[in-house]
Amino acid sequence: MATSRNISATVSWLTSVGRRRTTTRPERAARAGLALLDAIVQLNQQPGHAQLSARVGIDSGLVVIGQGAGNEAEVFGDAPNIAARVQAIAAPDTIAITDATHRLVSGLFVVEDCGAQELKGIDRPLRLYRVVRPSGMRGRFPAMAAMRGMTPFVGREDELRSLLNRWERVRDGEGQVVTIIGEAGIGKSRLVQRFREELAATPYTWLECATAPFFQNTPFYAVADMLQQSFQWEVSHTVEQRLDALEASLGLAGLDPDEAVPLIAPLLELAVGTRYPPLSMAPDQQRKRLLATLVGWTFGVAKTQPLVIATEDLHWADPSTLELIQLLVEQGAPARLLLLYTSRPEFHAPWPMRAHHTQINLNRLTTRNVRTMVAQVAAKIALSDETVATVVERTGGVPLFVEELTRAVLESGDAKLTGREIPATLHDSLMARLDRLGPAKEVIQAGAVIGSEFSYELLRAVHPIGEAALQAALRKLADAELLYVRGIAPDATYQFKHALIRDAAYEALLKSRRKDLHLLVARTIEEKFPAVKEIPRFSPATGRRRAKPNGRSPNGQGQDRLPRRAMHSRRPSKAMARL
Repeated sequence: MATSRNISATVSWLTSVGRRRTTTRPERAARAGLALLDAIVQLNQQPGHAQLSARVGIDSGLVVIGQGAGNEAEVFGDAPNIAARVQAIAAPDTIAITDATHRLVSGLFVVEDCGAQELKGIDRPLRLYRVVRPSGMRGRFPAMAAMRGMTPFVGREDELRSLLNRWERVRDGEGQVVTIIGEAGIGKSRLVQRFREELAATPYTWLECATAPFFQNTPFYAVADMLQQSFQWEVSHTVEQRLDALEASLGLAGLDPDEAVPLIAPLLELAVGTRYPPLSMAPDQQRKRLLATLVGWTFGVAKTQPLVIATEDLHWADPSTLELIQLLVEQGAPARLLLLYTSRPEFHAPWPMRAHHTQINLNRLTTRNVRTMVAQVAAKIALSDETVATVVERTGGVPLFVEELTRAVLESGDAKLTGREIPATLHDSLMARLDRLGPAKEVIQAGAVIGSEFSYELLRAVHPIGEAALQAALRKLADAELLYVRGIAPDATYQFKHALIRDAAYEALLKSRRKDLHLLVARTIEEKFPAVKEIPRFSPATGRRRAKPNGRSPNGQGQDRLPRRAMHSRRPSKAMARL
């Protein structure tokens, strides 16, 4: 006789006010679901164990956490309800995701399209997908490229020439280290990919790996990924076949497999059985020998032909991986080795710069570059001059933002761009940047309510924290390249780098908090900045100056600017009336 019992559970990867968020939550949720199903299969194989089955439903969306009955935290929003409905109609032992989640993990998993489904309590059919397995793609960039083609390569010709010059030195036997620095979405991965395309005509070995925020505490995570790639392991390979491939690679690099395999196999979670005796050395000595073996293997591979090791997102690297990288950086000058890294500005390398090191800082695209990129993404669809100008203004020259915002316009079908809507593919990335700011997040949110440009004095009046804390927060925002600063506090003015950051900061506020801040800004201007009330042609509804009769804004660029004494405020009398 079989007994069954239905148990329903909701696990929320929450996007909420005050909670830490990452750009990989949908991916992590899908991977967790696959791991759960795998664990159930293993349990069912145990003798005498009750047979278990599970269904997983995943949806993505904004939620708010509030205090419910009994002082317990409750989640408010559509996503948990939709996920529960999706789970209810999923087949046993499967993972079903909505179209909203699929857009965020597209290319990272092999999926089956289940079509549009009617869900109880949901007023519209939702397209669902079944997650089959990970696709093997390393990160969002290659996954997106595989799904819809490469992002247009625009405005990075000088940086590409610099990389190719470094490569010529590597071919001549001079090892090089190149670090590409830039904010999220600025085009680091695209530059690396374009560089690889340029190497097609020359013999070389290319190894790549990517770090990840949820593996920052996993020693040598990126290194293990790179080694498996080098050994050309396949899912169908047996342990013996994998050991054979490992031994062959070590031999080609000039290393003794009897010494190296017992050190590297545990890193790869590869059981050696009785083929090699267990290690008898102390853990710290074993670690030193492992690092020396990995360095020796790298230089051995570089002797056969020039070697490129490309490591993405160095800012998320675990300490052990960084330790190995530092050894390669310090010892790689005589080898035909190019160590190519990408990282965000907040990463500070633990090694000193040397003559064979190069740092490439990626800047924003020019307005001309952005217009060219928009035209290439839109292909044969003509966008209005107004729409293109809005893309230029909102994206601030960040290539990923340009591409995603343009695609959002194309997918909407009306070839227009209105309001503050942020594409779903960018939302988590922008919000994650804000969440990493700590106390500075509240400062940038207050600035977002004031406008795209604001003065230090008005911000201090609206957000009255200690002067030292406020200035520290503003320095952090400037260092993170979220704000531009002119002048020195208290006579400084600040401007958002691009409108999407301001929109994200503004939308992250609860509506009640947003309303309170608007009222506070209006009252502050009324009481402390009376001169602002006399500014002509200023619209309280939009925060922009009213257009002149010829349709152009007073500054000719559509930028909402006010005098430095109180940048970007609504006229208080009308603003308070609206509230």
